[in-house]
Amino acid sequence: MVHGLTAQSGGAMDIASEVGRGTVITLWLPRAPGEVVARPPLPVEPVRDENSRSLRILLVDDDVLVSMNTANMLTDLGHDVLEAYSGVHALRMIESEGTFDAVVTDYAMPGMNGLELALKLQARDPEVRVILATGYAELPTNAPVDFPRLSKPYTQEELAEALERVFK
Repeated sequence: MVHGLTAQSGGAMDIASEVGRGTVITLWLPRAPGEVVARPPLPVEPVRDENSRSLRILLVDDDVLVSMNTANMLTDLGHDVLEAYSGVHALRMIESEGTFDAVVTDYAMPGMNGLELALKLQARDPEVRVILATGYAELPTNAPVDFPRLSKPYTQEELAEALERVFK
């Protein structure tokens, strides 16, 4: 993918690998035509509502990279995050770690999907706040309960908005 993007951009790529020393990948991309316009840096602190509070969130996703990224977004928003990598792991964590203010769970996971996890959590506590994150266009139409959905890929702002919605 990187090679294709580089080639389409009129650039080049070089890969040099040496046993015991590692790999170096070099990309050459053409300079953009025109004047370079400096953009202001992104704010270091995400915009938060002054009335928002720090939440204890259980994040459930079988993809470690997605989980790590989402956990970082939630932490940057000021929340305390614990991660589980399956529905069964999430249930064990709830047993050992106590209650959470909210659960953000991936929908498509092996063994127990996010909807099944949400239903188990709701059976334990009808007031549980669960957000289903999914890359799929729709959750099953026969889902017995309507949980808020967060479409993947999502931004930190969209994640924050989803949390705000479940606490209104």
